[in-house]
Amino acid sequence: MLRNLSVGGKTALLVLGIVCFAVVILGTVFNRFVKEVIRKRTLFSIATVTDLKKQQVDLFFNQAESNSKIIKGIFANQPNLAQLSDIERKVINTELNLINSESSLTNTIILDQNKQIVFSESNSKTSINRALIHELKEALPQSDNAISYGNILVYGSSYLFPIVQKIQTDSGKPLYLITAVKLNKLYGLLADTVGLGSTGEVLIGSLSNNKSGIVHNPLRFNPDASFKLKVTANGALNNSFWEAIQQRNGTGQDIDYRGKEVLASWRYLPKQNWGLVIK
Repeated sequence: MLRNLSVGGKTALLVLGIVCFAVVILGTVFNRFVKEVIRKRTLFSIATVTDLKKQQVDLFFNQAESNSKIIKGIFANQPNLAQLSDIERKVINTELNLINSESSLTNTIILDQNKQIVFSESNSKTSINRALIHELKEALPQSDNAISYGNILVYGSSYLFPIVQKIQTDSGKPLYLITAVKLNKLYGLLADTVGLGSTGEVLIGSLSNNKSGIVHNPLRFNPDASFKLKVTANGALNNSFWEAIQQRNGTGQDIDYRGKEVLASWRYLPKQNWGLVIK
């Protein structure tokens, strides 16, 4: 058939073949280009949402710390907490209830240097108070203006995070104020996946030891993940989460805990020593 074609016909056929080949190549290149543009835009969007979520977390704890400082002011004016009258105790508890009702705080405790309770908000919360004290880190804040955090206490359906402040007394012996932050409200804020489509998810967590980390919050596709889902060092899954709890920030591709390929953005939260991942 080709033998019967004229030179002009063969040339036209050759040109057509070259054009078709070029169209296929250009189509492939263009398709890859479009996919890369979409990928970069998606990563940029995820990074933006991650920064907004980080701001939400920072605002949540700034408000909690501000309210805790107000509570500290209440006790700083009490010369002898161990000998409060019933009326004085009732007045203090009324103030605490007012602050707690408008904030995420609960379970106010005052400890001495030996971690013995000098004052507690309610005698009916003895077991919770003892559990909170157990979750305190060894080093209590040494300066008057310093704030430190303990470890999260899972108590029933509540997630309590102790804030610790030092109170300087006239006797020269410091006391320590513990107020527990209820993290359930924060987890509710993180559960909002607006802007993340039908597959988006938010993880927050921390190191549990040198080789693994633990997810704190219930997840969109795993509501029971809270303090059960672990991430191991250098594992094949959730590398972004491990990066975040190792005090690094970034954006990129990952494989999540379900084995799904995802685009993710991660941030380290220095104040709480946590990691935040949006995917």
